[in-house]
Amino acid sequence: MESLLGERIKELRIKKNMTQQELADVIGNITATGVSYWENGKANPDTSNIVKLSDFFDVTIDYLYGKNDIGEGNEMYTLFRKASELDDKEQQRLKGILKLTIDGFLEENDSENKV
Repeated sequence: MESLLGERIKELRIKKNMTQQELADVIGNITATGVSYWENGKANPDTSNIVKLSDFFDVTIDYLYGKNDIGEGNEMYTLFRKASELDDKEQQRLKGILKLTIDGFLEENDSENKV
């Protein structure tokens, strides 16, 4: 019985044109049989493997579990992921820029909607 988690892992693996063995090699502490079990809903990856899958496939953990559809290639997710790699000072600067930009965007939309 496949689970949504298993379906998503299989879908992402196939998109990368990988075998179950190749994915197992990337994750490191699992066999091709283990990947097959995940994909068929017979077992679930542990927390550390979920994080590895999320990082490798560049998707959110929520996407893997089916809580949202922010999947592979989502530009906003990719941008925020890159931002999280900045040091604290750079993150604070970026937050200020984003806040000003978003506030300005929202004010502009409010003005357009009132006309």
